Amino acid sequence: YVTGKSIVSSVVKLNAGSKVTDLVVAPNPVRGSSVKLQFNNFSKGLYTVNIFNASSQKVYSRVINHDGGSSLQQITLPGTVKNGMYSLQLLG
Repeated sequence: YVTGKSIVSSVVKLNAGSKVTDLVVAPNPVRGSSVKLQFNNFSKGLYTVNIFNASSQKVYSRVINHDGGSSLQQITLPGTVKNGMYSLQLLG
């Protein structure tokens, strides 16, 4: 039966049982030379962390052997990484 009226239902969040994979970088901005990476629901495997400066030059690289699931990884940046804006790339 068509009445010509529009009806909008409330928003419903659907969880199909899949786990969300995400990476948390903390603190942001970084204080000192220590960065923590929280891997959430990642598959087991090797992951490469690259950090680039504002000129797109790679200033840091490290391979992390992740056992799967969630874990906290700490990275200590070398003294050559000075204050500024950086991009973090995760490959794996």
